[in-house]
Amino acid sequence: MEEGYRTLGDAFTVPVAHKRVTFLIGPDVAPHFFKATDDELSQTEVYNFNVPTFGRGVVYDVRTEQFRFFTEALKKDRLKKYVPQFAAEAEV
Repeated sequence: MEEGYRTLGDAFTVPVAHKRVTFLIGPDVAPHFFKATDDELSQTEVYNFNVPTFGRGVVYDVRTEQFRFFTEALKKDRLKKYVPQFAAEAEV
């Protein structure tokens, strides 16, 4: 991912195993993933691709309402507010 980001930019597609995987890295392109409709991004494909990694019922098993929750929680303003908590947990 680091090499792809460095050489190809914040949105790129690479072959991974038997699939082509598109990476959207950074605040300018990540919203395209979270706001995509089912016609633009197949939630089923994303979910099925990730089941072996995360197991059933984890993150990608949710639908539109929960994706909106993630979208709000991962906005730059919100992430900045989490830093003190992250730092405190890391120091424990």
